[in-house]
Amino acid sequence: MHDVTRIELLDHVRTAFDDGPASRDALLAAAAASNARPEVIALLNRLPERDFRQVRDLWEEMAEPTYRSAPETGDIHHAAGSGRGHRPV
Repeated sequence: MHDVTRIELLDHVRTAFDDGPASRDALLAAAAASNARPEVIALLNRLPERDFRQVRDLWEEMAEPTYRSAPETGDIHHAAGSGRGHRPV
């Protein structure tokens, strides 16, 4: 089991924003339709029930991430504030 990265989350929810703001239910539906891992679904279930204008609004609702190695590439994701790597959610 791996952490959920922002890129992974974006891959599963971006279609929810196609017609404008997205509710938590719309984000969950988009994630389910794209076969998101249970960890992605659990993360989305923790969001408040409100509309999100853009995907960046999701980051404001999520705890400060820790960094880890990306399992698919082995690339190292650096510590907060370094400005390098991808930020897990």
